[in-house]
Amino acid sequence: MVEQGEVPAGRRIEDYGLIGNLHTVALVSRAGSIDWFCPGRFDSPACFARLLGDDRHGYWAIEPIGEAQTERAYLADSLLLKTTVRSKHGVAELLDYMPVQSDCHLVRRIRCLQGRMSLRFICSPKFQYGRDQVEVVQEEGGFIFRADDIWLRLSPNPALKPRGDGSVVGDIALTEGDDFQFVLSHCSPHQSFEPLADPAAAQEQCLSWWTTWVSQCTYKGPWRDAVVRSLITLKALIYAPTGALIAAATTSLPEVPGGSANWDYRYTWPRDAALVFDVLLRSGYPHEEEEWRDWLVRAVRDSNCELKTLYTADAQLKTDETTLDWLPGYGGAQPVRIGNAAGEQFQLDLRGEVIDMLHLVRKEGQTLKPEMWRLQCHLLGRLHEEWRKPDTGIWESRDSPKHYVHSKVFAWAAFVRSLHDVEAYTLEAPVDEWQKACDGIREEILNKGLDPSGRYFVRFYGDDQVDASLLMIPLLGFLPPDDPRIVATVAEIERHFCTAEGFVYRNPLSEYTGREGAFILCTYWLADYYMIAGNEAKAIRLFETLLSIRNDLGLLAEQYDPVNKTFLGNFPQSFSHLSLVKSALLIGAHQKVEFSGDGDA
Repeated sequence: MVEQGEVPAGRRIEDYGLIGNLHTVALVSRAGSIDWFCPGRFDSPACFARLLGDDRHGYWAIEPIGEAQTERAYLADSLLLKTTVRSKHGVAELLDYMPVQSDCHLVRRIRCLQGRMSLRFICSPKFQYGRDQVEVVQEEGGFIFRADDIWLRLSPNPALKPRGDGSVVGDIALTEGDDFQFVLSHCSPHQSFEPLADPAAAQEQCLSWWTTWVSQCTYKGPWRDAVVRSLITLKALIYAPTGALIAAATTSLPEVPGGSANWDYRYTWPRDAALVFDVLLRSGYPHEEEEWRDWLVRAVRDSNCELKTLYTADAQLKTDETTLDWLPGYGGAQPVRIGNAAGEQFQLDLRGEVIDMLHLVRKEGQTLKPEMWRLQCHLLGRLHEEWRKPDTGIWESRDSPKHYVHSKVFAWAAFVRSLHDVEAYTLEAPVDEWQKACDGIREEILNKGLDPSGRYFVRFYGDDQVDASLLMIPLLGFLPPDDPRIVATVAEIERHFCTAEGFVYRNPLSEYTGREGAFILCTYWLADYYMIAGNEAKAIRLFETLLSIRNDLGLLAEQYDPVNKTFLGNFPQSFSHLSLVKSALLIGAHQKVEFSGDGDA
């Protein structure tokens, strides 16, 4: 059983690697166990949920018997994960991947490279997030795990036998040259399984697919390996049938060890998506950005012409939130949640982030369909009506709404970017109305968004504390980075929210150090600020500090605990990886970015 705060050895968040097929993903532990897998789609019920529980909740282990050391790496620029196992008797290699050409196969290949190796095999799916036992039927084509709404088939092997608890188990003795492949496929009950006719060919095709995709990357800077790994991770979190970006692969990995801030991130936030597709476009991937634009139009159209906080991968609204009482949670952190009630929130900044992205797309020379300008005008019309309203902010506070300064600045950015586009691209718009709103928002922020002394910006109107999200004020070009109010705001953030290494918390250090982790996204924002303020050395130093906290596979979670040197929050997190790429693009240019005066920095 997992006690509160306890995480089994080898199963910390940073001990996991990612594989996926652009429909869903699986997380593979350092020891060779798949402990999280949602067949078919990112937000489908997990059949391996040991990540949030224990052995009772489903896993698939191929692990050495006896003492062994493991090391792992991705094959080239791909999502094929190789784990090398070394014991005193031999060396074996476990290769895990999911063919991109199909949405229903998970492949595990084990080869003995030297000497001999004994491995323990346990495939123990438990459907509905570990709640439901399965029936195992042995057939000529393999073992069938059956439930009411999904079947899994495991390819046969003479060493494997079914067990009464719904598992398939066996001890596999390998000698040099032995090579076994196991394929777990899924389908709906009574449908035929799609065969993986030639796993060896599938492996080569999968590797070729990823390396071909990576070859389009235009980034040539000094941190190419880190940037490419982040781009691959972002691509893995895009749902291919619709082009939607998933915020993270998991649900309920805690922001506070043993705490209750456990959220389901297996959905798409327009805010996150807008930022991600901006960096994908600037890294050489216009196709992904075009697909997201089509998704955005569908999402707004299907939600009564509103832009909601979050959607499912197929652009449906997702606002219900339930708890899974049978799961003890990662390290005892409860409750475990599925769904996300933040979908019901009003977040003022969303429209600004989406419109900022469309503005950047035009600046990159991309041609937008006329319907995108109509959508932009519609969003601005709603923003014109609503910018004076309080909201829940970027951190999705579940307290009463407030007038968050970060949200107001993004509302201002929506108008100033759109006014720029009207002039630059000869577009039709109610210019006078937009200019009036733009000027009104700016005036209000400067009158109400500062502390009582007028020295620095605050979290929300009437407050006296700063917030890490205020780092976006100079990054959006609201004021130049050397404006005394910006300098004072950053100084307050550094004083109250930053560690000595530069890691940025969302809340004051006195309240959260050692509990909630530092927010990786905000720390990248600080590095970006240093760069546009002309402090290149400080920017690079903080950026490379952030590179150093990635796990051995180059992956990042939402937060990093610099006290205990561990990840917190859902994993891998698109916000963290997009920030890495965005900062590399900015800092890697090795030039100061001047304040333009038109709202662009």
